[in-house]
Amino acid sequence: MRGGLGKTGSRLHEFPLVLSMDVFSDFFNQSDFAYDIRFFFLALTAGLLLYFLFPGKDRRSIQKIRKLARQQLEVTPEEFFTIRSDREGKEYISKGFDFEGVYIIHNKTRRKYYVGQGANVMERISQHFMGHGNGDVYADYIYGDRFGISALALENSGFKTLDDLERYTIRCYHAYEKGYNRTRGNG
Repeated sequence: MRGGLGKTGSRLHEFPLVLSMDVFSDFFNQSDFAYDIRFFFLALTAGLLLYFLFPGKDRRSIQKIRKLARQQLEVTPEEFFTIRSDREGKEYISKGFDFEGVYIIHNKTRRKYYVGQGANVMERISQHFMGHGNGDVYADYIYGDRFGISALALENSGFKTLDDLERYTIRCYHAYEKGYNRTRGNG
């Protein structure tokens, strides 16, 4: 069956293209049809194309990030620094608690996120709130915005590389489009 769904369903990714070309072509040629309705159908068709062309790897990765993040404790910068400044806290962190992974800095006041990665996540988080990381995060922190901090370890995350974990975390939190990140991640 050409251009449609075959017996095995192997050409499922072609379905939205056929649908948009054959079924909606008459609608789009009508001069009195509203522009916003045409745009809606074009956007819907484009969304369906993307849904079938990228069959789940991205969705599964983002779902994995969300599940990992729900299991993590979020602390304020003040709580983070209290732990780090306490003598026992310093020893605990310096004796192997620092880990390779990504960290998520959430500006609760502005509803923006910053996602970063590091071989020593705890050290990297400290740098952001001491003026040696993302300048915008630091400026908002100094001006009194409320923040939350969480981190995800690469180990047992299901991701093979730190770059992949960071890239999908940035996508999950829309940290590039609506947040502080200036790139979509390394790699």
